[in-house]
Amino acid sequence: MHPSSLKFRQWLLLGAGYSALHLAARYDLGCVYGTTRTRTDVLNNAGIIPIITDFSAVHPDILRAINIAEAVLVSVAPDAAGDPCLRLYQQALLASPTVRWVGYLSSTSVYGDHQGSKVTEDSPRLATSPRGIARIMAEDAWLALHKNHGLPVSIFRLSGIYGSGRSVFDKLAAGRAQRLDKPDHLFSRIHGVDIAGVVAASLNRAPDVYNVCDTLPATGRQVVEYACALSGYPLPPLIPFEQAALSEMAQSFYSDHRVILPEKIAGFYDFVYPTYREGLQAIFGDFHAGP
Repeated sequence: MHPSSLKFRQWLLLGAGYSALHLAARYDLGCVYGTTRTRTDVLNNAGIIPIITDFSAVHPDILRAINIAEAVLVSVAPDAAGDPCLRLYQQALLASPTVRWVGYLSSTSVYGDHQGSKVTEDSPRLATSPRGIARIMAEDAWLALHKNHGLPVSIFRLSGIYGSGRSVFDKLAAGRAQRLDKPDHLFSRIHGVDIAGVVAASLNRAPDVYNVCDTLPATGRQVVEYACALSGYPLPPLIPFEQAALSEMAQSFYSDHRVILPEKIAGFYDFVYPTYREGLQAIFGDFHAGP
Protein backbone atom coordinates (compact mmCIF):
# COMPACT_ATOMS: atom_id res chain seq x y z
CA MET A 1 0.00 0.00 0.00
CA HIS A 2 1.39 3.39 -1.03
CA PRO A 3 -1.02 6.12 0.11
CA SER A 4 1.26 8.96 -0.96
CA SER A 5 4.50 9.80 -2.67
CA LEU A 6 7.32 11.41 -0.76
CA LYS A 7 9.30 14.41 -1.99
CA PHE A 8 12.45 12.40 -2.66
CA ARG A 9 12.23 9.88 -5.49
CA GLN A 10 15.62 8.17 -5.19
CA TRP A 11 16.26 6.35 -1.91
CA LEU A 12 19.00 4.25 -0.38
CA LEU A 13 18.11 2.19 2.68
CA LEU A 14 21.34 1.26 4.44
CA GLY A 15 19.88 -1.61 6.41
CA ALA A 16 16.53 -2.47 4.82
CA GLY A 17 15.15 -4.13 7.93
CA TYR A 18 11.91 -4.00 9.89
CA SER A 19 11.65 -0.22 10.32
CA ALA A 20 12.87 0.73 6.85
CA LEU A 21 10.50 -1.77 5.23
CA HIS A 22 7.57 -0.06 6.95
CA LEU A 23 8.56 3.17 5.20
CA ALA A 24 8.71 1.43 1.81
CA ALA A 25 5.37 -0.31 2.45
CA ARG A 26 3.53 2.83 3.53
CA TYR A 27 4.84 5.35 1.00
CA ASP A 28 5.73 5.47 -2.65
CA LEU A 29 9.46 6.18 -2.51
CA GLY A 30 10.17 5.92 -6.23
CA CYS A 31 13.43 4.11 -6.98
CA VAL A 32 14.71 2.37 -3.84
CA TYR A 33 17.95 0.50 -3.20
CA GLY A 34 18.29 -1.42 0.05
CA THR A 35 21.01 -3.45 1.70
CA THR A 36 20.51 -6.89 3.17
CA ARG A 37 22.71 -9.73 4.31
CA THR A 38 20.61 -12.49 2.78
CA ARG A 39 16.89 -11.64 2.38
CA THR A 40 16.75 -10.56 -1.24
CA ASP A 41 13.30 -12.16 -1.59
CA VAL A 42 11.83 -9.81 1.03
CA LEU A 43 13.29 -6.74 -0.65
CA ASN A 44 12.24 -7.84 -4.13
CA ASN A 45 8.69 -8.38 -2.90
CA ALA A 46 8.74 -4.85 -1.45
CA GLY A 47 9.87 -3.35 -4.76
CA ILE A 48 13.35 -2.60 -3.41
CA ILE A 49 16.50 -3.26 -5.44
CA PRO A 50 18.61 -5.45 -3.11
CA ILE A 51 22.31 -5.03 -2.45
CA ILE A 52 23.82 -7.94 -0.51
CA THR A 53 26.46 -6.79 1.97
CA ASP A 54 27.63 -7.34 5.53
CA PHE A 55 29.40 -3.95 5.64
CA SER A 56 32.80 -5.57 5.94
CA ALA A 57 34.06 -3.84 2.79
CA VAL A 58 33.08 -1.13 0.33
CA HIS A 59 30.44 -2.36 -2.12
CA PRO A 60 30.47 -0.78 -5.59
CA ASP A 61 26.67 -0.95 -5.90
CA ILE A 62 26.31 1.11 -2.71
CA LEU A 63 28.72 3.69 -4.09
CA ARG A 64 26.63 3.91 -7.25
CA ALA A 65 23.42 4.21 -5.22
CA ILE A 66 24.89 7.01 -3.09
CA ASN A 67 25.78 8.86 -6.25
CA ILE A 68 22.12 9.02 -7.35
CA ALA A 69 20.21 8.90 -4.03
CA GLU A 70 18.36 11.95 -2.79
CA ALA A 71 17.56 10.42 0.60
CA VAL A 72 19.54 7.92 2.68
CA LEU A 73 17.99 6.15 5.66
CA VAL A 74 20.50 4.38 7.92
CA SER A 75 19.42 1.63 10.32
CA VAL A 76 22.59 -0.46 10.52
CA ALA A 77 23.64 -0.94 14.14
CA PRO A 78 27.11 0.26 15.15
CA ASP A 79 29.76 -2.32 15.89
CA ALA A 80 32.71 -2.27 18.28
CA ALA A 81 34.69 -0.12 15.83
CA GLY A 82 31.94 2.43 15.24
CA ASP A 83 29.33 2.94 12.57
CA PRO A 84 30.18 0.72 9.57
CA CYS A 85 28.21 2.92 7.18
CA LEU A 86 30.30 5.96 8.05
CA ARG A 87 33.50 3.94 8.15
CA LEU A 88 32.97 2.77 4.58
CA TYR A 89 30.91 5.49 2.92
CA GLN A 90 31.47 8.83 4.64
CA GLN A 91 33.49 10.30 1.81
CA ALA A 92 31.04 9.04 -0.79
CA LEU A 93 28.14 10.64 1.06
CA LEU A 94 29.95 13.95 1.32
CA ALA A 95 30.88 13.84 -2.37
CA SER A 96 27.44 12.81 -3.62
CA PRO A 97 25.91 15.38 -6.00
CA THR A 98 22.37 14.28 -5.12
CA VAL A 99 22.01 13.47 -1.39
CA ARG A 100 19.72 16.05 0.23
CA TRP A 101 18.61 14.22 3.37
CA VAL A 102 20.04 11.60 5.72
CA GLY A 103 18.15 9.92 8.54
CA TYR A 104 19.87 7.84 11.20
CA LEU A 105 17.71 5.41 13.19
CA SER A 106 19.21 5.42 16.66
CA SER A 107 17.80 4.21 19.98
CA THR A 108 16.54 5.68 23.24
CA SER A 109 19.18 3.43 24.86
CA VAL A 110 21.49 6.47 24.53
CA TYR A 111 19.74 8.01 27.55
CA GLY A 112 20.73 5.24 29.93
CA ASP A 113 19.24 5.30 33.43
CA HIS A 114 17.31 8.38 34.53
CA GLN A 115 15.78 6.62 37.55
CA GLY A 116 12.27 6.86 36.15
CA SER A 117 12.42 10.56 35.30
CA LYS A 118 10.94 12.05 32.14
CA VAL A 119 13.35 12.37 29.25
CA THR A 120 13.22 14.79 26.31
CA GLU A 121 15.54 15.21 23.35
CA ASP A 122 17.55 17.69 25.42
CA SER A 123 18.13 15.32 28.34
CA PRO A 124 21.68 14.09 28.90
CA ARG A 125 22.71 10.81 27.31
CA LEU A 126 23.83 8.73 30.28
CA ALA A 127 24.20 5.30 28.69
CA THR A 128 26.70 2.96 30.35
CA SER A 129 25.94 -0.23 28.42
CA PRO A 130 28.16 -1.07 25.44
CA ARG A 131 25.10 -0.91 23.18
CA GLY A 132 24.08 2.53 24.40
CA ILE A 133 27.62 3.92 24.28
CA ALA A 134 28.03 2.67 20.70
CA ARG A 135 24.83 4.47 19.74
CA ILE A 136 26.05 7.71 21.30
CA MET A 137 29.30 7.48 19.34
CA ALA A 138 27.39 6.81 16.12
CA GLU A 139 25.03 9.73 16.72
CA ASP A 140 27.93 12.06 17.37
CA ALA A 141 29.69 10.96 14.20
CA TRP A 142 26.61 11.59 12.07
CA LEU A 143 25.90 14.93 13.73
CA ALA A 144 29.50 15.96 13.11
CA LEU A 145 28.90 15.50 9.39
CA HIS A 146 26.05 17.96 9.66
CA LYS A 147 27.95 20.45 11.79
CA ASN A 148 31.28 20.31 9.96
CA HIS A 149 30.20 19.56 6.38
CA GLY A 150 26.59 20.66 6.10
CA LEU A 151 25.21 17.19 5.39
CA PRO A 152 21.52 17.38 6.43
CA VAL A 153 21.27 14.65 9.07
CA SER A 154 18.32 13.92 11.37
CA ILE A 155 18.55 11.49 14.28
CA PHE A 156 15.56 9.34 15.25
CA ARG A 157 15.82 7.79 18.72
CA LEU A 158 13.46 4.82 18.57
CA SER A 159 11.80 3.29 21.61
CA GLY A 160 10.70 -0.35 21.76
CA ILE A 161 9.64 -1.28 18.22
CA TYR A 162 6.59 -3.43 17.64
CA GLY A 163 4.14 -4.20 14.85
CA SER A 164 2.80 -7.06 12.77
CA GLY A 165 5.08 -10.08 13.12
CA ARG A 166 6.86 -8.46 16.03
CA SER A 167 4.40 -8.15 18.88
CA VAL A 168 3.27 -9.70 22.15
CA PHE A 169 0.84 -11.87 20.15
CA ASP A 170 3.76 -13.64 18.50
CA LYS A 171 5.25 -14.33 21.92
CA LEU A 172 1.91 -15.57 23.29
CA ALA A 173 1.47 -17.88 20.31
CA ALA A 174 4.97 -19.28 20.80
CA GLY A 175 4.56 -19.64 24.56
CA ARG A 176 7.36 -17.16 25.22
CA ALA A 177 5.43 -14.27 26.75
CA GLN A 178 6.33 -13.41 30.34
CA ARG A 179 4.22 -11.44 32.81
CA LEU A 180 6.70 -9.85 35.18
CA ASP A 181 5.76 -8.16 38.42
CA LYS A 182 7.64 -4.86 38.35
CA PRO A 183 4.83 -2.32 38.55
CA ASP A 184 6.78 0.94 38.48
CA HIS A 185 9.07 0.15 35.54
CA LEU A 186 7.57 1.82 32.48
CA PHE A 187 8.68 1.33 28.89
CA SER A 188 7.97 3.42 25.81
CA ARG A 189 7.02 1.83 22.50
CA ILE A 190 6.47 2.75 18.86
CA HIS A 191 4.62 0.93 16.10
CA GLY A 192 6.54 0.42 12.85
CA VAL A 193 3.84 2.31 10.95
CA ASP A 194 4.43 5.38 13.12
CA ILE A 195 8.20 5.14 12.66
CA ALA A 196 7.55 5.43 8.93
CA GLY A 197 5.12 8.28 9.51
CA VAL A 198 7.54 10.28 11.65
CA VAL A 199 10.35 9.86 9.11
CA ALA A 200 8.05 10.96 6.28
CA ALA A 201 6.70 13.94 8.22
CA SER A 202 10.22 15.10 9.08
CA LEU A 203 11.36 15.36 5.47
CA ASN A 204 10.12 18.93 5.13
CA ARG A 205 11.73 20.05 8.38
CA ALA A 206 15.21 21.22 9.23
CA PRO A 207 17.61 18.53 10.50
CA ASP A 208 16.93 17.68 14.13
CA VAL A 209 16.97 14.99 16.82
CA TYR A 210 13.68 13.25 17.62
CA ASN A 211 12.42 10.91 20.31
CA VAL A 212 10.19 8.44 18.47
CA CYS A 213 7.73 6.85 20.87
CA ASP A 214 3.99 6.81 21.45
CA THR A 215 2.12 8.73 24.11
CA LEU A 216 1.54 6.05 26.76
CA PRO A 217 4.53 4.43 28.51
CA ALA A 218 3.46 1.18 30.17
CA THR A 219 4.84 -1.82 32.00
CA GLY A 220 5.44 -5.05 30.17
CA ARG A 221 2.80 -6.66 32.38
CA GLN A 222 0.16 -4.15 31.26
CA VAL A 223 0.84 -4.91 27.61
CA VAL A 224 0.66 -8.68 28.10
CA GLU A 225 -2.55 -8.42 30.09
CA TYR A 226 -4.17 -6.16 27.52
CA ALA A 227 -3.18 -8.52 24.70
CA CYS A 228 -4.64 -11.49 26.56
CA ALA A 229 -7.89 -9.67 27.28
CA LEU A 230 -8.13 -8.69 23.62
CA SER A 231 -7.31 -12.08 22.16
CA GLY A 232 -8.45 -14.69 24.65
CA TYR A 233 -4.99 -16.07 25.25
CA PRO A 234 -4.62 -17.31 28.84
CA LEU A 235 -2.62 -15.05 31.12
CA PRO A 236 0.94 -16.25 31.65
CA PRO A 237 1.77 -16.75 35.33
CA LEU A 238 2.78 -13.63 37.24
CA ILE A 239 6.50 -13.90 37.99
CA PRO A 240 8.24 -11.78 40.64
CA PHE A 241 10.89 -9.80 38.80
CA GLU A 242 13.65 -11.10 41.05
CA GLN A 243 12.81 -14.68 39.98
CA ALA A 244 12.54 -14.02 36.25
CA ALA A 245 14.89 -15.75 33.82
CA LEU A 246 15.82 -12.93 31.47
CA SER A 247 18.08 -12.82 28.47
CA GLU A 248 21.07 -10.51 28.54
CA MET A 249 19.22 -8.12 26.25
CA ALA A 250 16.12 -8.11 28.47
CA GLN A 251 18.27 -7.53 31.54
CA SER A 252 19.78 -4.48 29.86
CA PHE A 253 16.30 -3.08 29.20
CA TYR A 254 15.36 -3.39 32.86
CA SER A 255 18.66 -2.01 34.13
CA ASP A 256 17.73 1.43 32.79
CA HIS A 257 14.55 3.27 33.77
CA ARG A 258 13.29 6.40 32.06
CA VAL A 259 10.04 7.79 30.66
CA ILE A 260 10.57 9.02 27.11
CA LEU A 261 8.57 12.04 25.94
CA PRO A 262 7.96 12.57 22.19
CA GLU A 263 7.99 16.35 22.59
CA LYS A 264 9.27 17.36 19.17
CA ILE A 265 7.27 14.98 16.99
CA ALA A 266 4.09 15.84 18.89
CA GLY A 267 4.34 19.26 17.28
CA PHE A 268 4.04 18.02 13.69
CA TYR A 269 2.95 14.37 13.62
CA ASP A 270 -0.42 12.71 14.29
CA PHE A 271 0.01 9.13 15.45
CA VAL A 272 -1.74 6.30 13.68
CA TYR A 273 -1.38 4.33 16.91
CA PRO A 274 -1.02 6.84 19.77
CA THR A 275 -0.80 4.05 22.39
CA TYR A 276 -0.04 0.36 22.50
CA ARG A 277 -3.78 -0.32 22.81
CA GLU A 278 -4.66 0.95 19.35
CA GLY A 279 -1.56 -0.71 17.97
CA LEU A 280 -2.41 -4.11 19.43
CA GLN A 281 -6.02 -3.83 18.30
CA ALA A 282 -4.86 -3.32 14.71
CA ILE A 283 -2.30 -6.13 14.90
CA PHE A 284 -4.79 -8.58 16.36
CA GLY A 285 -7.16 -7.84 13.52
CA ASP A 286 -4.57 -9.34 11.18
CA PHE A 287 -3.31 -12.02 13.52
CA HIS A 288 -4.81 -15.42 12.75
CA ALA A 289 -2.78 -17.88 14.82
CA GLY A 290 -5.32 -17.86 17.66
CA PRO A 291 -4.83 -19.10 21.20
